[in-house]
Order: sequence, then structure tokens, then C-alpha cells
Amino acid sequence: MKSRIAIIVVILLFSCGRWKVTKLRSHNVCTINNGTDSGNVMLKYDEDGLLEISFYIHFYNNNIYAIDNILKRIQKFKMDGTPRLVIGDKKDKPSKTGGVRYSYFNFSIIGSIAIDSNENIYVQNRFAASKRHRRSRVKKDMDYSPSYILVFNKKGNLLYTLGQRGRSDIPFYYIDNIEVDRLNRLFVVSRSFDTWSVFRFTDRKRDFRINVGEIDFKEAKGDDFYIGRIENIDVFHNGESLLVSVAYYHELEFKYRKIYEYSIKGEGIKQAIIDIPEPKNVLFTSIEDKLLYLWDVDGKKVKFIICNYSGDIINNVLIKFPKRNRHYESIQADKLGNIYSYHVEKDEIKIFEWR
Repeated sequence: MKSRIAIIVVILLFSCGRWKVTKLRSHNVCTINNGTDSGNVMLKYDEDGLLEISFYIHFYNNNIYAIDNILKRIQKFKMDGTPRLVIGDKKDKPSKTGGVRYSYFNFSIIGSIAIDSNENIYVQNRFAASKRHRRSRVKKDMDYSPSYILVFNKKGNLLYTLGQRGRSDIPFYYIDNIEVDRLNRLFVVSRSFDTWSVFRFTDRKRDFRINVGEIDFKEAKGDDFYIGRIENIDVFHNGESLLVSVAYYHELEFKYRKIYEYSIKGEGIKQAIIDIPEPKNVLFTSIEDKLLYLWDVDGKKVKFIICNYSGDIINNVLIKFPKRNRHYESIQADKLGNIYSYHVEKDEIKIFEWR
């Protein structure tokens, strides 16, 4: 997810792009049913009927990847919902319809996922926290249990395991995101309470590491100092720069947000791309290292402001989800700018493309 900001707010607000709005329409892609058979995802509800978010849907190169932490498996689907690959427990029964490849692995907790151009699958495998650790945690929104990255080929066979140094000796801790660039180099964005570390791997070798949290994001405004807090780090698809989204505060009051470009080759902040005064406009993603998507969610409405790297607004995009009583909804964009969403009803997950 990539963003850049520059202090040209007045120009942005009154440019002609500010008033152009494109309303996207939904197109049904497929439906994934609740269940244990291949091609299904297990949905779990608690005693109060609240959905447990134990699954995740990922889109890449006209394929759908489904993470299922109830059944401890990953599945690859064609866009019509036909399953092609299952990586998981040996309890999985082969599909009666055939055409599905099975590969067996005993996952712990499946986290982030990324796919490269060779269809290799990079998977965060997080180890469950001990009962003592879970009791001692004050905040439950971040789980610092150790993780490794597992790398599977397109047939589902495990190729190797990655840790912080490339070898699987030192695990990652909280992984915020993993991405693959154009050269199939893996990036891992990992953080703790006071660090934001970015690792880059070419095959099994780590060739770059930086703790962006060591950069002092502080700005003087008159007699006041605004303290910057990193919110998000995204990776340029060329793999040579990072997008760093920083929110600035005066004491506890939000002032503005900036998105910076960090040059890996130059080993430092290259420029501030754009300044954003509106706290609702948050970095969503970047497309082909050319466009930034900032988003604002208001109930069933999702609005994207699409900017170039000069801070000019190219378009405003509006998506309205149907007013149905759904248990969970999520939206994402692939690297080509295709926008998808998935919506959980009682016993199924409906998937849409927006265009």
C-alpha cells in the first residue's frame, strides 16, 4: 500500500480533478461456500453470532487465493471459483470433480501472503502465543508471536523457509505486510513497539534491511513541534524505493499526513510526495509506481482519491456496497488497479469486481 503527500492542499481541493467522480459498478465474480470440502472456506461464528475473522481472500493475476485458519489451509481458485490447488492438512479429502492438486503442510497460524510472477507463494506462518503470553498482553490488536516466511512453488511444494537473516534461525516478529516486486524480490515489513523494519530478499539471500523507525519525523511550525508517527510502509513495484506514510500530531491533535519516498539506493528520504490535511484520507495502495490511491470509508460508501506522484488529483472513484446485512466486507486492489471486494453472508463469501 503506497502513498505520497505534498503541502499543496489548496491546489488539490480546487483542481478540476477534485470534482470529477467515477461511480464503479459491481460485477459478480464467484461465490465461495462455507464448508470443509475443497473449494470451500470454513466460516466460524461465536455464541452471539459474531463472525470470527479467521480467513482472508487475496487476488493476483486472475487467480483467487483463500487463507483458511480454521481448516489450516491455503487454496488457489480460478476466477470462476474452481479450486486448482490446496495446501494444508492431510485430512483434506480429494475433490470428486478432479483437477485439484493437493500438497500437505502443517500450518500454525497463516498470516500475510504474496505471489510472484512464477506463481511461487510466500506465506507468513505465525506461531501461536503461549497461554501465559496471551494473559499478559495488554493490547490484543498486535500479536508479536514469532513468524517465518514459507515459500511454496506453484505445485504447492515447500521450497524453503526465511527468517530475518535469510536463514530460518531468527524469526520475524509482528509482520505488517509482505510484498513481491517486479524482480520477484520479497519484501517483509515488520514492526514492534518502536521499530519499523523492512527486509528485502533475493531468493534466500537478504540484500537490504532498514529500520525506518529510527528516522526522526519531526517538524517545527512556529513555536510548536509536530511529531510524526509512521502509519504504513509500502513498496514500490520496482523494489528500489519505499512509500512511508507519516501522521503528524501536536500533542494528541492530528495536524496532517505526509507520504514520503525513501530511496533504498540513496539510503534516505528522497522527497515528500504529498501532504494531506484530512485525517480520513488514508493511503490505500499504489498502482504501477505511477498512481496513489487514498481512501475514505463512510458506512457502505468507499471513496478513492487517485493522485499521481506530483500530487495532482487524476480522479475520484466512488463505490457503494449494497445495503444488505452482511457479517463482513473487505476491499482491495491488485497491482494493475483492478478493484475487488468480498462480502460474507451467513454461509457464503460473495466476490465482486468493480469497474
